[in-house]
Amino acid sequence: MSLSGEAAYLYGYSKALMKINNKLHSLSKKAEKHKTRHDKADDENKQKHYERHKSTTEDIQGLLKQRKEVFNSIVHHQFEFERALKKEHHL
Repeated sequence: MSLSGEAAYLYGYSKALMKINNKLHSLSKKAEKHKTRHDKADDENKQKHYERHKSTTEDIQGLLKQRKEVFNSIVHHQFEFERALKKEHHL
């Protein structure tokens, strides 16, 4: 692929990675909030906050898998970008 094509892939994947990282940041804040509310809650509400914390951490695990896939794609296209750069500029 051409140099500009690889640069476009890198740009797109980096935007996707930033989006996932922002979601992870907000979800980790929510999980921490539900954990502290679970610790402070009475017996009535403990289960509710536990379930919300559990579902939030499951969402975090799914996002971590997506993040790993996107990061692997970035690494792949970075190598391809370097190869295209060397080919185009005869380095």
